[in-house]
Amino acid sequence: MLGLKPPTARIGLGGDGRSLSLDSAGGFYIVDRDTGRDIWKHLHQGPVRIVRERGAAPEPAEVFRVQVASLASQQEAEALKARLESETGEAVQVTRNPDRNAWRVRVGQRASREEIRQVEDRLREIGFNEIWVVQEGAPGGAAPKLRLVDQDYNDMLTSSRALLVLPAAEGRPLKVGDQPYRGVLEILLTRSRELQAVNVLNVEDYLKGVVPKELGPTLYAELEALKAQAVAARTYLEANRGQFAEDGFDICDSARCQVYGGLSAEHPLSDFAVEQTAGLIATFEGKPINALYTATCGGHTEDLKNVFREMEGPYLRGVECYADEASLVSGRRTLAGAWTGPPVTLRTGERIDDAIAMLEVLGVMTADQSRADYLAGFPTASDVGAWMSRTLKAAGKKPPAGFEPARELHNVAELAEYLVEGFGWGERLKLLIDPRDLPAFLGEAPLASTPERARIALACLVKDEILPRPRPATGSMAADPVSRASLARALHRMILHYEATGLVPAKYRGSRAGAMAMQSEGTLTVYPLASRLHLILRTDGDSQPLSEYVLQEGDNVEYHLAGDGSIDLLAIKANQRSATDDRFTNVYVWEVRMSRQDLETRIRSRASIGRLVDLVPGRRGASGRLIDLAVVGSSGKFTFQGFNIERLLGLRETLFVVDRQYDADGRVGTFVFSGKGWGHGVGMCQVGAYGMALRGKSYEEILHHYYTGISLQKTGSR
Repeated sequence: MLGLKPPTARIGLGGDGRSLSLDSAGGFYIVDRDTGRDIWKHLHQGPVRIVRERGAAPEPAEVFRVQVASLASQQEAEALKARLESETGEAVQVTRNPDRNAWRVRVGQRASREEIRQVEDRLREIGFNEIWVVQEGAPGGAAPKLRLVDQDYNDMLTSSRALLVLPAAEGRPLKVGDQPYRGVLEILLTRSRELQAVNVLNVEDYLKGVVPKELGPTLYAELEALKAQAVAARTYLEANRGQFAEDGFDICDSARCQVYGGLSAEHPLSDFAVEQTAGLIATFEGKPINALYTATCGGHTEDLKNVFREMEGPYLRGVECYADEASLVSGRRTLAGAWTGPPVTLRTGERIDDAIAMLEVLGVMTADQSRADYLAGFPTASDVGAWMSRTLKAAGKKPPAGFEPARELHNVAELAEYLVEGFGWGERLKLLIDPRDLPAFLGEAPLASTPERARIALACLVKDEILPRPRPATGSMAADPVSRASLARALHRMILHYEATGLVPAKYRGSRAGAMAMQSEGTLTVYPLASRLHLILRTDGDSQPLSEYVLQEGDNVEYHLAGDGSIDLLAIKANQRSATDDRFTNVYVWEVRMSRQDLETRIRSRASIGRLVDLVPGRRGASGRLIDLAVVGSSGKFTFQGFNIERLLGLRETLFVVDRQYDADGRVGTFVFSGKGWGHGVGMCQVGAYGMALRGKSYEEILHHYYTGISLQKTGSR
């Protein structure tokens, strides 16, 4: 079609359904799709807005219906329709659900949520418990027309039902709003008379805009995982091609289908993954599989039937997202750290061992000076001068003219003045610190005990977290003596302020004797280990030095390189999740709190439960996901199953437990949902695929693991 390389795909782009803006740097043509004739001007230079106009007829109102079932076959749906019409006396509607290729059965039609309740009650009387209130646009209204408006506000109303938009210059993509797209565009009206842009382009070009949106190559920079994602996305398109044919396109561009970001989403690594798997899809018994995938599965995927009852796919079975023990053991490395204790602490009890390790590797202090007994003493003028000079160099700062770094510091007030002078923060104080704000930064008692000349300097350093906040009860901070440890803490905080630690974020990718591999921004590099290696374990809000640590391949770390190129400091972000392949995401575990009133309001928009009393989890699948959930209300007990549970409660997943907090009257006041994973939990676990790739698994192994009994084969052109 129009010079596009086959096979092609038709992608429905999201929008508000009322208007859209078109543009292209090289100009573009707008023609009638069916006749090929110009709609208005021959060549458009500059943006053109297309607006759907309803005409004189009013917008149709919304109506409410009750969904009784979503079934795999139209025959089953029509049989249920006949039964329901006979037993309820209500009109029953059977419509195709393109999202799941299923048939919805909906009963009744009312103008309000209150009126539809009588239909709900009747359905429950005859034995239908899992029912769902839906709100839809009512049919009717005049057929809309399309108005084109150019950048000079000239306009033209057209009666064409579908427009074709083509770029005038090769290599100049078309834009819808601010988003550029390859290929061409069609502008048409859907069945519901909404304005719809459709991007028509080559399948492989389409996938280049899908893979990085579904599995970000900057965050999950593993080629084999991206190749698995490319095959899954290509297969999903092939299995669901024509899903929205009634509206003029194959599939949509959102998570409802699979996310497509157009040209601006493309990335070289994911592009390469698409190219390396060109034309390859997963099949079962010779047909493309419905290659569902989920963001992160919480350690185990789920059987299809337990989540989407109306869908079929024997290849979509729940599988573990764990490596075998042999693989886990082979990916571990025990490291010996330089720290031997005792800990370095301040008078307040704060531990600063990690700061001392950083100052040592940056050359601010020596290994002998990093001992706890030495740091407990008080610095000489020579200590102060040497440490300050080296800190300024590490931070990339030049001392102000006339600044003498070697001096004695008798108390914290003098330390504050010294740091402000040495780092040249005089102008900063004048501009950013108003004397009227001093009580807010220091507190009344500490402010009163601070010499007036040092107040602004102390307030500035407290505000910027260089110095700790004063103790309100004593008000004696300014007069506190300066130990070597407290001086070291302040200098470390200045280095952090200037982001001068030299730490490089990376993933640990395995090791051999005396060396380890680090992956940073997609590049894998092997570094030797320094003979004196500082190990720091970081957890939320805390860090501590280690004498030994067992590092697992894939762990997130930050490393520092010594002058000879060896790693002399390794800061490890503690893995507080699990050993699963999908642990590499912040939503692997989650917790959500909802008040009973908020949850009640949410549920009542779908079902007439009355007052919410409780939630009672029922059966669970192989992964632990809920198969059914009973909602207990003052109007009765209502059951919901599979993915409908997730939709009903508005949670990330159905892999959760329910906890409750009770009010004084004994009623549930707050529901606490603690869960794992994000998505529906069926098919390929995307972050799990990344974890498998980290362990050296190929994309073929990843796909065969998550899709049971499949084959991989090339597609033909369409």
